[in-house]
Amino acid sequence: MSVLDSLIKRVPTVVLAAVAVLATVLVLWAGEAAYQLHTDGPAANHALTDVAGTGAVIDSVTEAVETVFSYEYRDTARTREAARELLVGPAVEQYDALFTQVEQRAPERRTVLSTAVRSVGVEELRDDRATVLVFVDQQTLQGDGTHTSGASQLSITAVRSGDTWKIEDITVL
Repeated sequence: MSVLDSLIKRVPTVVLAAVAVLATVLVLWAGEAAYQLHTDGPAANHALTDVAGTGAVIDSVTEAVETVFSYEYRDTARTREAARELLVGPAVEQYDALFTQVEQRAPERRTVLSTAVRSVGVEELRDDRATVLVFVDQQTLQGDGTHTSGASQLSITAVRSGDTWKIEDITVL
């Protein structure tokens, strides 16, 4: 038997072994890619698939926004106290900076601000974190009878705290 005959007999075995190795590598790569898509990719966003979870985010964020962005000049302390319960992280500092000005000006102008959430969309819901787009209408009444209204858009980051969601970050759009 010549060397050439020996090689010809081994080629199918070598080719089969190479194909088996290549197939194994492809299966491992596909499995890792599928895992990454599920844990980090679009499939990990439960905003459209978890109806109950999305509803809980919407309810909590709606209540929090309407509460912390509505006040009556005679009792701003009540609004500030509510904010302490509904805000966490960077949102606390953001709110404190804004509300300090409100506490200074509201009594002198006898301001009443009413905020109503008109629409909420959960852009992303992953585990204990959500990104929410909120459209609000605001009505302001001053002691001199001046009445103004306006609308705003907010991008809110909410985090789960126990059974409820709290606002962690607020961006006015």
